[in-house]
Amino acid sequence: HCFEPNPHTAARLRANLALNPDLPITLHQVALGDRTETRTLYFGPPGNIGQTSLVVRPTAEGTPVECVTADGWIAAGKADPPTVVKVDV
Repeated sequence: HCFEPNPHTAARLRANLALNPDLPITLHQVALGDRTETRTLYFGPPGNIGQTSLVVRPTAEGTPVECVTADGWIAAGKADPPTVVKVDV
């Protein structure tokens, strides 16, 4: 499972997954957090999507995104418990 709230990055990932249909990856276009809520995802400046943030406002441009908890997602049967977690912070 892959959790990617940024619509631009999710679109790129979706295109890559389409080129590799045998990969066992399910994309969820949501953010993981400590509570379920809608937040604003602020985009990083052009050429630096790594600064995209739910907290810091690197630019004024943003989009609402759904935030969910991993525990809630798993309890709802939307994903199995992970054996490995990779987080970008």
